[in-house]
Amino acid sequence: MLCTSYKNPGAIPKHSRSEDIKSHFLPFKTLTAPVWEVSRLMSDRPCDSCDITRIGTVSHCNYCNQCVYGFDHHCFIFGNCIGINNWRNFVLAIYSILIITFYLSCLQSYIAIQ
Repeated sequence: MLCTSYKNPGAIPKHSRSEDIKSHFLPFKTLTAPVWEVSRLMSDRPCDSCDITRIGTVSHCNYCNQCVYGFDHHCFIFGNCIGINNWRNFVLAIYSILIITFYLSCLQSYIAIQ
């Protein structure tokens, strides 16, 4: 859970050039992207707040005031954006919470029966 809260979600520094963003993120993403997403990954859109050219799945988070690659959502529970770098940690934390809750409910039921 701490990894999700404190890990960089894929934030792009303000005033970055689109060539730097493409060279850092896109070689890994285009290998796994379906054919219909490749044109969307290569399209450029400006971000007025960060003064960068957003490419692909880069989106601006209004709560953090930064652009994040692979932006999914801003999680208020963890206090961080969920992006390409911490998405796996987020899913693992959610499953861990689910398993712990299920275990505790089973334990409580077992104690109540006895």
